[in-house]
Amino acid sequence: MKKGVVLFGFFVLIFILPFITSLNQTSNSDAVACINNKVQEKGCSTFGLDSKIFALLSTGQCEADVLAADSNDECFIPVNANSCELKTTSQAVLALDSSGSDTDKYSNWLFNQNKTATGIDWLLQIETSEPASCDIKDLAQAQYQVSIDQDKKLSLSNSANCLSLDSSGYWLKINPQCQNQEFEVKCDKNFQVNLLFKKQLSSTIYVFDESVKSETAGGTDFIKAKESLCFKKGTSCDYEGSLWTTLVLKKLGKDVSSYLPYLIVFEEDNEKFLPESFLYFLTAEQDFKIELLSKQIGDRYWDEAYDRYYDTALALMSISSEQTDAKDNAVNWLAEVQGEDGCWDSGNVAKTGFLLYSLWPSSFSETGDGDGELPEDCEALGNFCVSDIECLDSGGNSLSGFSCPGLSVCCNKNKPLQTCSELNGEVCDSSEDCDGIQEYDASDLSLSESCCIGTCKKPTIIPQSECEQNYGTCRDTNCESGEKEDLTYSCDDISQYCCMQKTGKSLWWLWVLGIFIVLIALAIVFKDKLKDFYDKLTIKNKPSLPPKYGMPQRMPEFPQRRILPQQHSQQSPRKPIPQRKSELDDVLKKLKEMGK
Repeated sequence: MKKGVVLFGFFVLIFILPFITSLNQTSNSDAVACINNKVQEKGCSTFGLDSKIFALLSTGQCEADVLAADSNDECFIPVNANSCELKTTSQAVLALDSSGSDTDKYSNWLFNQNKTATGIDWLLQIETSEPASCDIKDLAQAQYQVSIDQDKKLSLSNSANCLSLDSSGYWLKINPQCQNQEFEVKCDKNFQVNLLFKKQLSSTIYVFDESVKSETAGGTDFIKAKESLCFKKGTSCDYEGSLWTTLVLKKLGKDVSSYLPYLIVFEEDNEKFLPESFLYFLTAEQDFKIELLSKQIGDRYWDEAYDRYYDTALALMSISSEQTDAKDNAVNWLAEVQGEDGCWDSGNVAKTGFLLYSLWPSSFSETGDGDGELPEDCEALGNFCVSDIECLDSGGNSLSGFSCPGLSVCCNKNKPLQTCSELNGEVCDSSEDCDGIQEYDASDLSLSESCCIGTCKKPTIIPQSECEQNYGTCRDTNCESGEKEDLTYSCDDISQYCCMQKTGKSLWWLWVLGIFIVLIALAIVFKDKLKDFYDKLTIKNKPSLPPKYGMPQRMPEFPQRRILPQQHSQQSPRKPIPQRKSELDDVLKKLKEMGK
């Protein structure tokens, strides 16, 4: 019996559970197969450039076609455009680099598209714990005497070409012609000097972290001002193009610090491009991650720039290696909307490839080293998929030949975790809800706790009426379409109607089908044992009835006496098979004789 129960459970797992699970989980292998099938059926030459790029980025297909699509051997022209564009060229470089192709000529073209960005102010900040006097020199040896008051306000004795007093009185403004120039700073007290930047006419100030320097009293520091750069389209800065170009050049290991101020200060003016995803990868600043997660719609997807598929891939590109509720919810949504062919958005190769790249490690044959071997799973071998900034901050080394999702790299050390307070959050226990962004990667959390970038609140328990407890809705007016009034349950307000959803389509037939399959499988496997069991059962329970009329009756050699219970009226025994009337009479007659 126990063996039969185990086998039954085994067949349930084989036949039913995979079907049910597939309703809630997506399969990246199906998506890869979808792209590969389309390539085999139609050929890469039939795809648009975007589809070729993302097919290469996700599956390794169409490399030759992407290389053949460049313009003058230096850049790429998107469909329905007349000239090369930053975004398309950057995406092509990202895909070609992942397959091991030489991208120097394309990255050089990208670098040559830079220009000075306007509308950004650079400020020089000098911090002391007490009033102090400082001397500053620029490259032209022009001298500036600065006094710092108790309230941290500055006074400047003279203004030359490079420095002037900011309107707030707390900082020195670096004039545009002196950007990218080095300044010598000396104070009579311990001091700290660093660069700040802001959008003109804006009150929001940003700290350029790479510039922070400290020195003792009488010491000298040298600090170099930064030039604000962007990447252009025509003669103007192209914000979306600058996002993609800066990201790709950073991925190639280039210094992109001069491009960050432009991208940061104009973020609010270009929210539709999801700049937070790019900036989180470029800076590893938690604030950008929080802004990005807050834009998720209905805990399902992102939809800002183009559509929910492209934008979801764009958002997840920078956080794919992290464990977040937002990512899990997005994956669940993708499972619901994945097409029967394995692709998303009605077989769109570009968007399917982008989603594969952002969420799942590449599985195609090239490693980036040109050796044609399958890349090994980074985390399966005890390493960590993190951003290159996080790898550097942890003191680790980036490893080649390993697969990680999205923009993350394989690092031999995990990213350094911050405490919840360092993340500007508060710790929630399992009985509390987070009104904000829930973060689980903090160094001071127990298994049942999370870090809430917001406020921890006790869940509000709202008393429910009898109707609501039974999954109904209390309405002041008549029930809506698709509902019916249920008089069985009551509402707290006796004037309200208890409305229940009308029974819709059910999946009971799926269960019936599954059980039927299991039974057939059991019957096939145990057909011999079931036959023996059936034969024994039928022989054991077969009543000692006389044969049909006309058959010779075989009487027992020593017939036993049968004692019947006393009854007021004699009942006829059950008839095993319907008989004609004459045959039935004969049978009853013989039964009576046997009873005597």
